[in-house]
Parts: sequence; structure tokens; C-alpha cells
Amino acid sequence: MVRGAERGHPKLREAIAAGYFKDKVRQEWGRMPAMDVTDVYYNKFLLNGQEKSYFKDAKPGEVVRLRIINGSASSYFQLQYAGGPMQVISADGINVEPFPVNKLEIATAETYDVLITVPQMGAAELRATSSDITGFTSGYFGNGDVMKAPDLPRLNYFQMMREMGSMENMSGMDMGGAGMVEQGNGMNGKTDGQMKGMDMQHGTMPAVTAPSPKDRPVNMQEKNGKSIGTMQDMGGMPGMDMGGMGGDFNYNQLRALNPTTLDSTNQWREIKLTLTGNMLRYVWSFDNKPLSKADKIPIRKGENVRMVFQNQTMMRHPLHLHGHFFRLVNAQGEYSPLKHTFDVQSMGTVTIEFEANEEQDWFFHCHILYHMMAGMARIISYEGSPQNEFAKNDYKTLKKEDNVLYPWFDLSVHSQGVYLEGTVSNNYNALEFEGRVNYKGDFETETHLLRYLDNRQFLAAFVGFDYRNNRNLIPEGRRRRTLKTRGSN
Repeated sequence: MVRGAERGHPKLREAIAAGYFKDKVRQEWGRMPAMDVTDVYYNKFLLNGQEKSYFKDAKPGEVVRLRIINGSASSYFQLQYAGGPMQVISADGINVEPFPVNKLEIATAETYDVLITVPQMGAAELRATSSDITGFTSGYFGNGDVMKAPDLPRLNYFQMMREMGSMENMSGMDMGGAGMVEQGNGMNGKTDGQMKGMDMQHGTMPAVTAPSPKDRPVNMQEKNGKSIGTMQDMGGMPGMDMGGMGGDFNYNQLRALNPTTLDSTNQWREIKLTLTGNMLRYVWSFDNKPLSKADKIPIRKGENVRMVFQNQTMMRHPLHLHGHFFRLVNAQGEYSPLKHTFDVQSMGTVTIEFEANEEQDWFFHCHILYHMMAGMARIISYEGSPQNEFAKNDYKTLKKEDNVLYPWFDLSVHSQGVYLEGTVSNNYNALEFEGRVNYKGDFETETHLLRYLDNRQFLAAFVGFDYRNNRNLIPEGRRRRTLKTRGSN
């Protein structure tokens, strides 16, 4: 079920009551898409396949290592532990300098390891709350009375709308679902500015040593009705904090154990990509081109590749490059961590660097399943390298996925008549139909074929026709006068 007006698009009367009338008018006048945090509403969230999981074999005082994998299709999670601070020790399976946090945000496909301590008495809750605060899943470590993690406050979508409006024309700033947090930007990992209320943490927190722990894999999934949508690919690292939620973690805290700088004698190639999309028609892309309309991105083995991403959409995007680890350039400079998945906040800019040490073709995409299927993907191709079997046989099929025709129909039956609306559309085209008929045989139909022209898809050229018969709706005497008047003209 796609999110509707209740959360993502506050109504005008609600905005007036909450004192955000001007912000609502500004949003509508500027045709700014509705503020939203998630694409899909889920009514269940799972940890290792269960809403609640119990780890009763965890002994009091024991330090446990958890490998946390966000295996969901599209959900970000806020992670909290009732037994005290968690200590981040690894991201993407690569160790980082340890630091404690009270709350972590983990984006789709991200993975990182933390240490927790089992309480001396009771069972401490490890809670993963969805970013839209609609539900959570829990694991309990220990035995006895339950120690609950704190509840997170509901999101203030009106405040988010105001912050988005004030930030719409500013580049280099990042807007999370409920607030704003600076994100590493440019080669030196510095950020462009800071707004009031932004929760900033630069550098690393003090490293803490701990006893050798046990490994316990934790995999978070999501459930929508009876179906379970999971993606088992282990993605990158914890994501940026959403300021309005009071988070205390951001990428600048991640510091590699050893320098990760690339060989400066290699030739450099810089690639800039803009994250683009249309939330109203649900088309997602890079540089306003979905995968079906885009060419491969060429690189050459042995060179250093720098990729700079600017997110111009109102949504966040966890991006993943297959087959490579890369430097996520942050405030740690030469100690920037190695990753293979990273989150780009709305209106944010992120830079990654890697040595091109593979061959053939590699998939690069947004790891929110629905964004990927709608076109936010590219192929990274090594020049002079023979194509692999996928590129030879399946690439054309892959490029067709975001241009599939999707039908939508709505039939309403009322006491006075029957109403039918229908649309069949893909990235750039739409066939729309509206029909109305009463029980006396009167009917009206409108059919239009549209081709969207601009990047924002506000302008469209169309052809169409109307066909109707309303004779029974006009009284006999009025029909004669109408026909006579028309005849005299």
C-alpha cells in the first residue's frame, strides 16, 4: 500500500490547525512534492523472521557481538539497545575504530557490527524502529523482566515540510526524514553549512576496548500483509542520522584503522551523477535518465575513480556498487572508511573513490527495491574488457524493467451511475481513460494519450477524443430549444 495523505501529504485543514498554513500554500504553489519518509507502508517488521526474538542463552555480563544486516526491501531502521550504549566496531565486515552510540540508523542493505553487554538482571531489548515510526521489531538478550528500549516520538510532517521548503534551493545540505544533518561533502569530508537544530557530530568518539565477543547474526526484514519482502545482500554501513529523531550517529564517526588513500600515481577519472526522480509519477533515475534510456558508464582498469553524487530528490537513496569496495570520503580524511553501500540524504552530496581493479560489467543501483525497478540504476563497464554472460544476454532485459507498462483502474458503482477511471503508463507515456454512465443509457468518455516532455514531467503533449451521449439527461422542451439555437448558428 503506497503511503497516502495521512502521513506523507498533510491536509490543508490540518496545516491551518497546526499553524503551518503559509508553508502548505508555499508547497502547493511551488508544486513541491509531498514530504515523505518511506515509499511503502508495512504493517510488520521482522528480526530473523520474527516480530520478537529471544536470546535466552546470553549470560549476565556477557559481551555479545551482533552483525546487523538490514535485509529489507525499502525500510530504514533506528536501532536502540536498552542495556546501555552499543559500540560500533565494524562496517561492511571491515573493522573501524570502535566508538559508542545510543542509537544507530541503518539504511536498506547496510551492515555493521556492534558490541552489547547483557544486563546482570533481566532481558534487555534491542529495538529496530522503522524510520516512519509506524512499527518496530525486537530482540531480547538475557533472562527475567524485560528492559524496554525508549519509544521514539511520532514525526512532525509539518515541520519537515517547513524545513524542506527552506532548504529546497540550497545545495550541499542534507535533509533527513524528520530533520537535517550535515553529511560529508567533497574531497576533504567537510560540510557546506549548518542550520539551527541540526545534530552534528564530527570525528570519532572515544575508542573503548571490550572482551572477545560471540558472533550473533541479526537480519531485519519487513512484512506487508502475508508477503515477506527481503533482500539478503549484505550492504554497506550505518546511515546518516535523521536529526528530528534525536539520533547521535553520522558517517563522520567512521574511521578506518589504516589509511585508505589511493595510489596518487594512477590516472584519475571523475564521474558526477545527479540523483533525480518524479515522486508524483514514481520515476527514479540518474541525471534524469532511467536505466532504459542510459548508456553504460565507462572506466578503465588501473585508474582511480572518483564519483560525486548530488541528490536533488526529496527522498533518501542507499546506493550500492557491486564487486567493489570504495572510500566513503568523510571528515576522517586519509582514514575515510571502506564501504560498498552508502546513503545519500535529500539535497545531500557524497563523494566516493576506488581503484578500478576488476573487469567486465558491474551493476550500480539504489538499493530501495522500488527505486531500482523504476530506473535508478547504471552499469559500470570496464573499457577493453570482454563482456560477461549477463551483459551479452540479459542486459537488454534488465533495461526493459523500468519501462514496463503499469495499469491502474478504479471502478465505482453508485445509485445514480457507474464511474470508471483507468491509466496505463510507463516512464514517459500514459494512456488515460475516464468514463461515466447512468442507468438510463447516458454516458460520457474521455481518452487521452500523453507524452511527458520535461524532466519534472509537468508538461505533456497529448492527443485524444471525447465520446458521449447525454440525450436522456436533457428535458424534451429544453432539448428542442437547444437544437434550434444551434441550428440558427
